Amino acid sequence: MGQSNKSSRKRYLLLVFALGLIALVACIPFTKIEGTEFSPNAFQTRSFSYYRLPFIKLRVSRTTLTIPNQATELEILKHLSRPASEELWHPVALAPYDETNRYPAALLVDSLARRTPEGNHLWAAWSALHPNQAATLWPFIQSMAMYNLYLEIPEILQFAENYQGPDNQFKSDLHSFAYDLVNQRRDLYTHSPDWENLQAWLDPLIPPQKSNTR
Repeated sequence: MGQSNKSSRKRYLLLVFALGLIALVACIPFTKIEGTEFSPNAFQTRSFSYYRLPFIKLRVSRTTLTIPNQATELEILKHLSRPASEELWHPVALAPYDETNRYPAALLVDSLARRTPEGNHLWAAWSALHPNQAATLWPFIQSMAMYNLYLEIPEILQFAENYQGPDNQFKSDLHSFAYDLVNQRRDLYTHSPDWENLQAWLDPLIPPQKSNTR
């Protein structure tokens, strides 16, 4: 009788182990987290993936990273610097790649991917046509991305795309527009731990007439 109980218990434990193993294998496809991220330091994107347990969200693997790819064309890259600060990577999207899993950096990545009706990269073409303005615009966009000001970037790019003034006025007009834009949304950023650094970057953009009335 005792031997029979031991045998039954052993079979029960094996069954539980087998069912647990089957459940674990079945869950594997649902534990893989994949996504893309963007580096404002170098205007590069890369993919990442890792595994975590469902429900408790405990990570059970190291993060796998792909080799970074350039997110834009040489006509833009030649105007950028490579900041000496620590390499930043901002999330762009998580799989499945729908609107609910996209982050602010996607606004810049999507903008850089825009094409002309002829299929050319729109901002590379614009930069070749407006080299003086491009030399001002892209370092400014890079600086905005470093400070995580992605929400304002589409409007800054639209301003540049529609700009009709002279080249020698572009920088001051751009700074004035950006200053007004960010200040309108000051409440979004004042609680950020980086607000003081952002303020230090923003203050020099103040046009003289606004500085006097501030």
